[in-house]
Amino acid sequence: MIGGERMKGKQLFASALCVLALAACNKKPEEAVTTTEAPTTAQATTVTETTVQAVQESYFEQLHLAYNLVAKDADAQSGLQAAKEESQKLISAHPSDKATIEKHYKDLERLVQHNSTGFAEFMQEWNQRRDQYYEPLQEALDLTAAKVNGEATSWNMMGKVTSNDYQILIVDAYIDNTNQQAYLFGYKGDEPIILQARSVSRDTLKDANFEEVENADLRAGFLNNVTWKPKAPQSNPSIADVMAIYARKKGEVYERTSPATQRLFYDLAVPDQLFQYATVAGMNAKFTWGELTFKQGDVPYEIVECYVSASGTTVIVFAKVGNGKVILIGQTAPETVKNADGTIKSSIVNLQPYNSETLSRATW
Repeated sequence: MIGGERMKGKQLFASALCVLALAACNKKPEEAVTTTEAPTTAQATTVTETTVQAVQESYFEQLHLAYNLVAKDADAQSGLQAAKEESQKLISAHPSDKATIEKHYKDLERLVQHNSTGFAEFMQEWNQRRDQYYEPLQEALDLTAAKVNGEATSWNMMGKVTSNDYQILIVDAYIDNTNQQAYLFGYKGDEPIILQARSVSRDTLKDANFEEVENADLRAGFLNNVTWKPKAPQSNPSIADVMAIYARKKGEVYERTSPATQRLFYDLAVPDQLFQYATVAGMNAKFTWGELTFKQGDVPYEIVECYVSASGTTVIVFAKVGNGKVILIGQTAPETVKNADGTIKSSIVNLQPYNSETLSRATW
């Protein structure tokens, strides 16, 4: 993986927001954009004025977008250079906000250059020493309602910004679902900060009350990974690593699934229904995951990992077939036929072999 790019499912921007943000280039965050919708069949000849609130993105989001548009086809350094150039344009357009724009660019650097892979290795060792089960949080939650020491604050949660004058930047997050605890790692101003929440789950984290904690081990582990450190050539990234890079490049959150969890790919439950009806390049296939067999077919695929986009429109499967490995992707809606009561009568999911330079770097 390339410098600082593993940003763990960081929710960057949906495609629609990208289009809107481009249309609102160099807008001051509080400026709204008014658009005129063309008449459609349903609207007959009515023309409606619409205020697009989604375009009121922060300076950070504008810089982040500039970064993504370049980094997705190049590398982190090129993306940061593009963001730097965008920051200069924003400062020229809004000189009174120079300090804020410069702060947001510095925070973008911190987010991009955080060595998530190195920190993940530290957390694994930390878990083993303490018999804990902290795992990286694979998405950027909206923490608008979350508090620190009982007081409301404003957040930049791995790129998801709650206000233009946010107070806390989070670059990494871990949750222990077994013990119902979570840690956030980031900065308040220029100072590193570690926040902990107890009695929380993935679903309640967005409303949690965090407390600032002083933990020498965690602080050292975090500070040792504030800048990306390339690994030795023989060290290859994991599937989680490359999925985080891929998610950032695509501007989409991808959620890991397993036989014990349920996600949705369009109207099908993942993994159960997805692999029950899945084909590979139009051919029947046999999918197994551990001791589970989802369907019978000609070619056996042993599932290693499966990720579903938060939008539910893309599924990515890492699998073994024979003595080889394959990455499969599904992006087209399943051909589902339902009974009168709404249950599924039949469905076809078309998975295709996927040649991705980013994903193929994974070791598995």
